[in-house]
Amino acid sequence: MARLEHVAIIDDDPAEAVILEFMFEDNGYSLHCDRFATVEAFLASRRHTEYVLLFLDRRIPPINQFEESVPLILELLGNANVAVVLMTAHTFERPSLPPDSRLIGPIEKLSLIEPDTFDDVLQRASIITHGRIHLRVGAESP
Repeated sequence: MARLEHVAIIDDDPAEAVILEFMFEDNGYSLHCDRFATVEAFLASRRHTEYVLLFLDRRIPPINQFEESVPLILELLGNANVAVVLMTAHTFERPSLPPDSRLIGPIEKLSLIEPDTFDDVLQRASIITHGRIHLRVGAESP
């Protein structure tokens, strides 16, 4: 089992975090995941630069779109190599965000339960974090 630590999930729906944690475990990853119900709670966290991977929901009241939350998070992260996965139920909406190579998505939440999509996200995150995410055997890029 591959070890993946320092994962954060920012989502006001606790069921979403449980599903993501299950996906990691089901795909052979052992991890500790910190959950945040609001962007403000994440911003107040003192461990933000320790994360290698962050999942961010589009709507987390009072924030309704990535254009509001992503700049706050990127400013807090500074130059840290943290992959930020943008999750949404509305993939038809394309956020207008400044280019940042750490952003992945937006990705439809339901597609994350598909093993190929999940592996693709982790492969992209591994590149962003310069290998700080250790892929499980069989999930490495060719």
